[in-house]
Amino acid sequence: MYRAVRQRILTLAIAPGTRLSESGLAQEFDLSPTPVRDALGRLMQEGLVVSGRERGYWVAGLDIGDLQQLAAFRYILERGVAELLVADPPDYGPLREHNAALRAPGLTLDEVVDVNADFHMGLAELTGNQRLVRTLRRVLEDSARYFRVGAHHYSAAQMADDHDDLVDALVEADMARVGRHLHHEAFGTRDRVMDVLVRSPRALSGLIGTPLTGAHRGPTG
Repeated sequence: MYRAVRQRILTLAIAPGTRLSESGLAQEFDLSPTPVRDALGRLMQEGLVVSGRERGYWVAGLDIGDLQQLAAFRYILERGVAELLVADPPDYGPLREHNAALRAPGLTLDEVVDVNADFHMGLAELTGNQRLVRTLRRVLEDSARYFRVGAHHYSAAQMADDHDDLVDALVEADMARVGRHLHHEAFGTRDRVMDVLVRSPRALSGLIGTPLTGAHRGPTG
């Protein structure tokens, strides 16, 4: 249940501000109350779920302060990845081939999100530093909801071109160009999301799915 609900939150299948019913989730997943509470507790620790004053649980809202922190932390981490790769250049061939999938016609949002995440995780994995890999994976997972909101304003083809140019800059050890790309990736996501949340918050209604049985829409503030 934990993984299923977590995935639906990260993909916006359960909308920010949705109330999660313990009894509804227990029925949905055929579980007793204890594992449901344990799963919700884990999601609270990850910041994806919050508890209400009436002993209820709610999907955490999208928060601009959190988004800003994630963007800054991601930029710092990926700068570190880049420095390690420039110091010990790897073979980028397989990563370039995987990135080419972004140019396929008719990609779904899920496919774009997955290929983009795989590209950035692929760079981190090329460093061989597993602590860095684990930390970046957590940051990208925490950023997933925000990325989905802003992804509609960043074409898959442009994303593929940007990724290719980033790899070219790494090969050429052009850290100024690398830095510009990484800044664009991290803070561009922030800017696209803020444009949606601040200027047209109603646009979110078209980006979320239908709640599962144990979820009910509620106040978002």
